[in-house]
Amino acid sequence: GGGAYCDGGAGVAVNLSGSKVGIQYALYLNGAPTGQVIAGNGGMITFGNQTAAGTYTVLGINPVTLCDIEMLGNVQVVINPLPVADAGAGVSILKGTSTLLDGSASAGTPAYTYMWTPGGATTEDITVSPAMTTTYNFEVMDANGCIDVASVTVIVYDNTIEGVVTYDNNSGTPLKNVVVTLNDDSKAVVATTSTDVNGYYAFQPVPNGTYTITATSTAPWGGVNSTDALGIMR
Repeated sequence: GGGAYCDGGAGVAVNLSGSKVGIQYALYLNGAPTGQVIAGNGGMITFGNQTAAGTYTVLGINPVTLCDIEMLGNVQVVINPLPVADAGAGVSILKGTSTLLDGSASAGTPAYTYMWTPGGATTEDITVSPAMTTTYNFEVMDANGCIDVASVTVIVYDNTIEGVVTYDNNSGTPLKNVVVTLNDDSKAVVATTSTDVNGYYAFQPVPNGTYTITATSTAPWGGVNSTDALGIMR
């Protein structure tokens, strides 16, 4: 019996290889009684899993004569510290882009092995490009087989800027082939597109920010309506 286990685990079994019927066997930890006493059965007896670290010995006691004797040998129970996994800070990314997940490990007993899920990558850092918001688990195992798991969430956003360009009349006639320009708050051109036959346009995916939209028509002059005529007469 005895041995090592990972902190937080179930402990390790402490056994006595042989016993005698009619003798009581008391378990001691670092020279102090644990309170566990088991009757001999003529064979091996077990004191079950022990979680406290230290040196375990067994005292045999004759319940009739009250004579006792310490059994030969002892066992050690060692608690191995857990490693500490760190999956890094959560991040938000635009759909279609990627980001680096910066994992790290400490404590426990180096060297470490790594496992990311989903994906199954076994490196400390990974680059991911999820199509939707995803939580990644980062498992660290140290040299003693002790494990810790951390998680990080990558939020994926898919902004769409869309609309319809129409003529300024009562029926709101859609305008096709209008060039629509998207500018960011620094006035830089982010993207351009053209309206379809229904006057519809869309920009996606678009990073978070403030934008200005400009519509320009290259359609030839085709006359005026009554509203325009009244405006000109004024």
